Amino acid sequence: NSIVLCRDGHKLSCDHRGIFVLLLLLLLLSLPPSECQIAAALQAEKLILMTDVPGVLKDKNDVSTKYNQLNIRECRQLTEEGIIAGGMIPKVQCCIRCLSQGVTAAHIIDGRSRHSILMELLTDEGVGTMITG
Repeated sequence: NSIVLCRDGHKLSCDHRGIFVLLLLLLLLSLPPSECQIAAALQAEKLILMTDVPGVLKDKNDVSTKYNQLNIRECRQLTEEGIIAGGMIPKVQCCIRCLSQGVTAAHIIDGRSRHSILMELLTDEGVGTMITG
């Protein structure tokens, strides 16, 4: 059995028994909740948000302030402090929703960077921000 998802003419076909990673190519600043919950509905182990930012930054103008890993509590605290703001809020909320529905980890990475998916998944330090429960 295959699941086919269609949006704006793009199709993703995947075997629901073998899904471990679901890649969502999200280039917009806002994420509709229905798209964010696809990973949870498919029981994916990981959600990867490919965006135009390197991850969650302490200072949005300084890439060296990227958080490598955060948990839900830290995300909520950073949102209250205004560090997670603007277009990053819906991205992080999407990750939290997926985590609360059984996804093990969510990653926010810069899809413009070469090999960003491989670097995030196959290295200890990664290239984006991994959010866990």
